[in-house]
Amino acid sequence: MSNFTIADVNQRLAGRMLELTRALGLGDPSSRSHDEVRFRSKGSLSIKVSGPKCGAWYDFEAGRGGDPLGLIAHVNGCPMRDAFRWALDWLGEGGPPPSGQALRQPVAPPEAPQPVAAVADTGREWALGLGWQLWAQAQQPTGTVVEAYFASRGLLLPHEAPIRFHPKAWRN
Repeated sequence: MSNFTIADVNQRLAGRMLELTRALGLGDPSSRSHDEVRFRSKGSLSIKVSGPKCGAWYDFEAGRGGDPLGLIAHVNGCPMRDAFRWALDWLGEGGPPPSGQALRQPVAPPEAPQPVAAVADTGREWALGLGWQLWAQAQQPTGTVVEAYFASRGLLLPHEAPIRFHPKAWRN
């Protein structure tokens, strides 16, 4: 598999938005203009297909929007890393073309929080202890949604940035 950045994949997807909507199984648009298509009976899913905002979308029912990779994750109900793999496959950079149904798996609910041992007498000391425990359980942000978030905004994540990612604290 080639090394594509999130920005590269989003740019390639944006150039093929009408094809992408068909591949995602959205059906025929309920309305269409020169730069936008809308889906659902009241047009609540708006997708820009040309112009300076090509690739942008917004789901008025869900109150969510974003870039083409976000649309794939939203429609398929999958994490961004799976949407990225799906996009690479669909663009011909992975394995066989994906089916939209393959990713429609519910996201698992978060696990119940683990009890924290009493660290000290005061709430401040307890909070500090909990903070350090969470920091120790977290991981470097490289290769996670944190890095993807920074990259989608054109930012580089410094290697030694004091940022951590705790997988149990994030749900897509």
